[in-house]
Amino acid sequence: MKKLMFLLALVIVLGMSTPAMATVISGSGTADNWLWVWTGNWSEAGTYYWKWQTASTMAADIPYGQTTTLYFAVMNENPLPTATYANPAGFLGELSTSGVFFNETNTNRLLTNTANWQVAVVPDATWFLQSTRPNESQASNPDDPTFDPTSTGLSWAQATSYGANSASGNWWGTTVSGIDGNAEWLWTENNYNDANPGAAMDHLAVFRTTVTPNVPEPVTMSLMSLGLLGLGVARRRKQ
Repeated sequence: MKKLMFLLALVIVLGMSTPAMATVISGSGTADNWLWVWTGNWSEAGTYYWKWQTASTMAADIPYGQTTTLYFAVMNENPLPTATYANPAGFLGELSTSGVFFNETNTNRLLTNTANWQVAVVPDATWFLQSTRPNESQASNPDDPTFDPTSTGLSWAQATSYGANSASGNWWGTTVSGIDGNAEWLWTENNYNDANPGAAMDHLAVFRTTVTPNVPEPVTMSLMSLGLLGLGVARRRKQ
């Protein structure tokens, strides 16, 4: 009986003292025109954060079993459309991890889509201080966003899709390499409209999604094995 109690206590202690392990979440994404990622403050999302034709890569450690909200800010070059021309805005990307699964998709990947991503429009005044609108051909940082996406009371809505990355019918008419072909270009419902180029268009937006990596299988299996071992000892003792 003492041996059984020791084994059960060991299982409990291991379950309580197992360190909160994390998994590396890898991201690959792009935006028309600039892309930032939130890590407590805004920073440029990779080397090519200003080149919409080229995917940027990034990575973050996310604790197993913990739901984490990720935020990405996007700024389009032109704030307003003209009667004959408007510059479409978009956000495209994918998240992946190795060895575990996201609860949200039951796979190890999460693509930009309308089911898992939300978008909010950001007022110009709360975004940046720079008065001169940057041009999409320049690599210089136009000013990092200044708002906090976790506490600004933004109005979140379902993102709108403007076509898959590999689809010939997407707004940009091209495939960005390094991003899954099924990932969708996302934006607000106000975007460039071929039939009405003068329609309203949001040019500052922030996107969010949640990821919950499953608890790593080795830890689960080790605790289960110890529990079964304890039950086996109890059975032999009874006999």
